[in-house]
Amino acid sequence: MEEGIRLAAVALEHGGVVVAPGDAVYGFFGHVFHAEAIDQVYEIKHRDRGKPFALCTSAEEVDKWAIVGPRERALIDHYWPYGLGLILPKSPNLPPHFSPDFATVAVMTASNYLIRGLQERTGPLFATTCNLAGDPEARTADDANAFLDRVALTLTDDGVFSYPRPTTLLDCTVDPPRAVRESAIPAAEVMAFLATLEK
Repeated sequence: MEEGIRLAAVALEHGGVVVAPGDAVYGFFGHVFHAEAIDQVYEIKHRDRGKPFALCTSAEEVDKWAIVGPRERALIDHYWPYGLGLILPKSPNLPPHFSPDFATVAVMTASNYLIRGLQERTGPLFATTCNLAGDPEARTADDANAFLDRVALTLTDDGVFSYPRPTTLLDCTVDPPRAVRESAIPAAEVMAFLATLEK
């Protein structure tokens, strides 16, 4: 699979779109700095242009792409690469074509070795579930390969999913933070952890 990661990284760096397994489902991935990749995924998914994609980055580099306060850093240090995503104010380091109508960005990472291997080679990626808008997410290699003729490369490795459900998404731009999607990690658990920070 190392050769597959290398080929996928090359495709991403040249503006291609890659399908690969995330922590719970297959996803579309592209390089944040390639506007053509972002446009392509909107077209493939038939996704509303008003819905932004998530940013997949590492705990070490998230500060480059989002404004991370002490509370958010504590969440990252405690949970990542577990299934928690954070909505944060965008950093000016993000290119203007990435979610241009939003002042915020959803940041997350992955424990999946494929995605982590890609991140180490390419830097920040945008990510969204592999499916047509409104359809179920791709959970098998067969599901993912349905998009084979529309992307640069598909990496398939059934059985690598770390969690049965997608990432819980916490909006940290409001006080107190609010779970906008409760999934892999119960919102009550996250809120209990936040409460310990205030003691």
